[in-house]
Amino acid sequence: MNSFLQTLKNLGMARLAAMGGVLLFLMGFLVYLATHLGSTEMSILFNELDPADTKKIIAQLDEQNVRYKLAKNGTEIQVPAADALKLRVQLAETVNSGSVVGYEIFDKAQSPGVGHDIINLQMLRALEGELSRTIKAIEQVKAARVHLVLPRREMFSREEQPPSASVIIRMDGDAKLSSKQVEAIQRLVASAVPKMQTKNVSIMDARGNQLTKNFDDD
Repeated sequence: MNSFLQTLKNLGMARLAAMGGVLLFLMGFLVYLATHLGSTEMSILFNELDPADTKKIIAQLDEQNVRYKLAKNGTEIQVPAADALKLRVQLAETVNSGSVVGYEIFDKAQSPGVGHDIINLQMLRALEGELSRTIKAIEQVKAARVHLVLPRREMFSREEQPPSASVIIRMDGDAKLSSKQVEAIQRLVASAVPKMQTKNVSIMDARGNQLTKNFDDD
């Protein structure tokens, strides 16, 4: 013990302070790894759900042992980002098309002091809902879901990620969309979002079959 204390004295205060700083840095780094690498990035599975749909979807997620998170008073369900698209396709038939909300979301009285972020989110949901309804109006389309991804430009970044969209369509019986209808849906969605290209609009059916091709923009 005495030899250990003597060794510390021989090191001097400057070296001890440096060693302490390194130790604190390592501890902080380990805490960072534990909190960030151990966490799973979550993505929105469905939003603006009614209570009945939320209950049905949660039951299926529990049955499959899928981790989920509820937000927005239970109207939004989030799942691990890596599984979001697969689950969105798989559970598309579970969601009642009547729960899709469009621009009538703004008919509700807004609380004073609502921030721009909330308004922008409501605008996004409203646009998704209106596009879903428009697509559902196509003959033999039973239900449609549109999910828009509008990346924010990172501060000090010169690169701007392009907006994209995924559309899930459930048809009546064995009906199928023609290639012209698929292209029309791509152009419909792309035209509703600034800077979105048709090639970034992905369309699939409720069975997970990819319906889109990379059409060139005019």
